[in-house]
Amino acid sequence: MPSQKFVVAFSDVVRYAPEFHGRRRVGWNYDEMLPAPTKSFENEDHYKTWSRGVKSVWNMAMSCEGPDYRQFLAEKGYDYVPKDEFLNVLRFGELWCIQNIPPATMRTHSGERVPMPKAEFMDEDEDYRVTD
Repeated sequence: MPSQKFVVAFSDVVRYAPEFHGRRRVGWNYDEMLPAPTKSFENEDHYKTWSRGVKSVWNMAMSCEGPDYRQFLAEKGYDYVPKDEFLNVLRFGELWCIQNIPPATMRTHSGERVPMPKAEFMDEDEDYRVTD
């Protein structure tokens, strides 16, 4: 008899269908949403243990600011990950996020979708500035 798995759907993760040119992904189709990603666990207790671990690391990361946050990421073995993306990196991994979650975008006054500018941290005065 096959063992039953405990499957969890992460409905807070928004995914869009990738657009391909041949075998190469060239962008995202923002008109077609994909179903929420799922993850399988041996049982509910295994999921709860995993979830508590993820939440613990995420809470520690969210309590850090600036250089402390970057040091925390380095100690955990991650490249720089913006705070708003770190929860998904913990849950699914960096590579999965790159392949399945499109970068943040915004619409211009003409309705065109463009990449969202990223805030860049400056060490000298511990202030944020917007870069292109």
